[in-house]
Amino acid sequence: MNAAGRSGSRSLRVVIAGGEAAGQRVLKGLSSGSHEVVAAFAGSGLTGAPVRAEAARLGVPVLPAVRVKDPSVVAELGPIDLLVNVHSLFVITPELLDWPTLGAFNVHPGWLPEFAGRNCPSWAVWLGEPEPGVTVHRMVAEIDRGDVAFQDRFPAGTGATGGSVAVECAKRGIVLINRLVDALVAGDLDLRPQDSRAFTYFGRDVPDGGHFRTGRTAVELDRLVRACDYGPFTSPWGTPVTWVDGANVGIRRVRLTGVCADAPPGTIRYDADQVLVACADEWLEVTSVTVEGKPAPPGSALPNAVLIG
Repeated sequence: MNAAGRSGSRSLRVVIAGGEAAGQRVLKGLSSGSHEVVAAFAGSGLTGAPVRAEAARLGVPVLPAVRVKDPSVVAELGPIDLLVNVHSLFVITPELLDWPTLGAFNVHPGWLPEFAGRNCPSWAVWLGEPEPGVTVHRMVAEIDRGDVAFQDRFPAGTGATGGSVAVECAKRGIVLINRLVDALVAGDLDLRPQDSRAFTYFGRDVPDGGHFRTGRTAVELDRLVRACDYGPFTSPWGTPVTWVDGANVGIRRVRLTGVCADAPPGTIRYDADQVLVACADEWLEVTSVTVEGKPAPPGSALPNAVLIG
């Protein structure tokens, strides 16, 4: 169904709830055109810093991100046409979702309806999704359940990480927001309901509680390590961990060897300059670790012939 109506060319009054570089870029892009950005919701921490800085440069009023839960904002800011949520994690109150005349829309770093919820780039890598995606959808009271406006997906590649998928989702999500605004201005936005039968919601949990379980296959452990990798940024899943002689050892990088393991899972073996760990099926090379959160050589952190995991 046509969501905007045939209104011809127009300038929109927009409010942005945003974070990270993606929120900053959307704020900058909308402000540089004919549209009026009435205000920006942004958090007080590092995530909200890019949006706060851009808003200050542009002279756009900034409201604390938590105020997306405050219905009094509607009367405070007056009528608006569009509310966009770009990498802000605060759940918006229903009164604000009903506020804009053309709707409230969210950039979701996952292909809906199969990848809803939290940390979907990491879940996509962990589950071996060959083509992750990003979705712009209308926001409703039920999280990530709203009708889809635009979607885009891309090949993950064999070395995809949670971070690389997240960055690609952000880049493509910005393009989709531009398409959304153009469609709303032209009055030709068609929304598509999600297939509720395929809806899958992912929460905050991390597979295996974030533990490096050597009873899993080498492919599974490789996926877990890559799903946790957001370098150089902080990972929402942290680093997979194991314990050696009572010390917390984080497994940051691994490499598949394709060599069948001839020792029990968890056995550490040195092979020339390689540090290998036996998994349920193969040897996995460990190339980067931390000990108690600090980088350390794998050879010193994983002693030869010790069992882990």
